[in-house]
Amino acid sequence: MSWQPSLDPAPGDARACDAVEQVIVPRARDLGGFDVRRALPAAGKQMVSPFIFFDQMGPAEFLVGSGLDVRPHPPIGLATVTYLFDGELMHRDSLGAARAIRPGELNQGRLEGRPLSPRPRRFAGVHPPARKVVMMTAQGFALFHTAVGPCGLAWSERGVAGVQLPERDEQATRARMRLRFPKAREGEPPPAARRARDAIVALLAGEPRDLSAIALDMEGVPAFHRRVYEAARDIPRGATLSYGDVARRVGASGAARAVGQALARNPFAVIVPCHRVLSAGGRIGGFSANEGVETKRRLLAIEGAGELV
Repeated sequence: MSWQPSLDPAPGDARACDAVEQVIVPRARDLGGFDVRRALPAAGKQMVSPFIFFDQMGPAEFLVGSGLDVRPHPPIGLATVTYLFDGELMHRDSLGAARAIRPGELNQGRLEGRPLSPRPRRFAGVHPPARKVVMMTAQGFALFHTAVGPCGLAWSERGVAGVQLPERDEQATRARMRLRFPKAREGEPPPAARRARDAIVALLAGEPRDLSAIALDMEGVPAFHRRVYEAARDIPRGATLSYGDVARRVGASGAARAVGQALARNPFAVIVPCHRVLSAGGRIGGFSANEGVETKRRLLAIEGAGELV
């Protein structure tokens, strides 16, 4: 297999070595608003053990504390290895196990109790992706209780610096806020942040609140992301748009995938209502919060959105 599909010889091409039985060209797959290049064995061998496949993703840019949600898939007994070339990644698998991965470490699965190879290697043709992390600054943060669980809100002099939807419990939500805003101190929010908090609490309780006037601190947020977030804030409660709709509204027709990636990194959950943006055809799409699309469905149900696919 090759990590450069555009340079791969087609099967039977004279450039291919006679000793190569099969050339597997990775196919781009959308795993929730994020492209992954996946090389799979032949279709007839995918259900026959053992086999191996590779996913390559990146380079990618994430705001600290943000992430992406891979579309739900059942655990099917595969052993997995995740290796990171640069930066740091918090990885949560489909069974809920989570751990931080750093360069040179393996997030290692097991199959029938046998550990996988302990030595990480760089495969031929794979180059470390460029990765830029944008630190979100905040003076303070606070947790607060809502109808969907314990949320977090961070603030700065410029406005709300971030909102965190619930993790599995209050302790996990607090840990996530400290990871996202390492220089912020937990404390009582100032008046403007209190008003934002109260509006979020009311909206999540089912009250018809408009959060579009809340001031946001977008220092360090890329320009395209800002345009996407501003467009998302114009979507009224109970309504939805598709990623393609938002792309057209920001003057980037055909950039639905880029819109999805921007929303997956949205640091202002609920205030920037990324949950109101769906895939084409009314499909629910991905969601990067804890519990993924189930959280998205719950938020839309609270707001009275129509039936979703």
